[in-house]
Amino acid sequence: MRFLIGLATIALTVLIAPTSAAYAVPLLPPLAPGVGDGILPGNDDGSSSSIPMGAAFPGGLTFFGGPYTQMFVNNNGNITFNEALGTYTPAAFPMATQPMIAPYWADVDTRGGGGPANNSVFWHLAPGRMLITWHNVGYYSMGDELKMDFQLVITSAVDAELGDFDAEFRYNRCEWEAGNASGGSGGFGGTPAQAGFDAGNGLDYVEIPGSRMPGIAARLCTASNVGEPGIWRFGIRGGGVVCPGAGVSCALGGLGPCGVGVTRCAGTETICAPMAAPAAERCDGVDNDCNGLVDDGLGPCIDAGVFPVLDGGILVDAGLGTSFDAGPDAGHSATDAGADGPAHGTPYLTRYGCGCTVPSGAPISEGVLSSLGVLVALAYRRLRRRRAEARSLRR
Repeated sequence: MRFLIGLATIALTVLIAPTSAAYAVPLLPPLAPGVGDGILPGNDDGSSSSIPMGAAFPGGLTFFGGPYTQMFVNNNGNITFNEALGTYTPAAFPMATQPMIAPYWADVDTRGGGGPANNSVFWHLAPGRMLITWHNVGYYSMGDELKMDFQLVITSAVDAELGDFDAEFRYNRCEWEAGNASGGSGGFGGTPAQAGFDAGNGLDYVEIPGSRMPGIAARLCTASNVGEPGIWRFGIRGGGVVCPGAGVSCALGGLGPCGVGVTRCAGTETICAPMAAPAAERCDGVDNDCNGLVDDGLGPCIDAGVFPVLDGGILVDAGLGTSFDAGPDAGHSATDAGADGPAHGTPYLTRYGCGCTVPSGAPISEGVLSSLGVLVALAYRRLRRRRAEARSLRR
């Protein structure tokens, strides 16, 4: 995640249950693959082929890119969107490889058999939902005395943009943390599992606190970010991860709009990220350059709430006590101003309604809208039409 200067940090809310248990929450059905479901045969470091998601998400999923219309289920406790991933020792997020969602990235080994009740990895698609289940899986090398039983539930977001979704990690049984090839022994030690989200751009990620540290297995089963031990719930909106505590207004201590932020997920924390960056000052009643002054350095600005009085094409009152000829074309710039244009330093409206004074020798931007400018343009257009109609009647 990009960390900007002046970001305020807030601890990511993690609710820990008072007691520890190997079993936390039940997984959602089906708990065995059915007709039309996908399954990985017993393997070590294997992956599925490309899985089309159209049956569940016709518009695809947006996750730091996309929309993605396919995914890969990897035996080692994660899904990826660009290609299969066989890496068994979890790397620290962020990684610069590809987007990944990892409920439990570790060295899973399902060659111990006993399926479908044990050592099964399968997926089920339904309209608006996809469940990927790692059911009572062991660790490398064929360690089968301890089990991990967990699930990734992806659901289309309600009242959101196309491609937005919710992701839920569910943990039922949490008994080992690392495979032997990751430096572990008997399911522990070495490099423990990683849990969270990685954008694959080397910058953006969200991980569950304690990932790749001893105790992560018990933490996933006994803690939560939503108050239900064993459940970790996140929203993905606009391609980014939204966690509980995100999306709340917060103060950064700066001036103008730069002093207001919104909380967002970042790694293991929730940060206060700015909603606006300093920009060129405009006549809009906002401190655009965040220096504590509104509309400074622009001269007098026309109030868009003051209605003008037109008399034969002359703008009599624009709220400044000044008058000038609107001219036959209210779109001239200062450098183009002839007999029909204003003098430098006087209020001037383009056809799009610039409400600033004319800097000496500089053209006026036509990109600034104001209700006053629109009124002037429309009134002048009506006036010209009426004059044209009157001339045709006289003929």
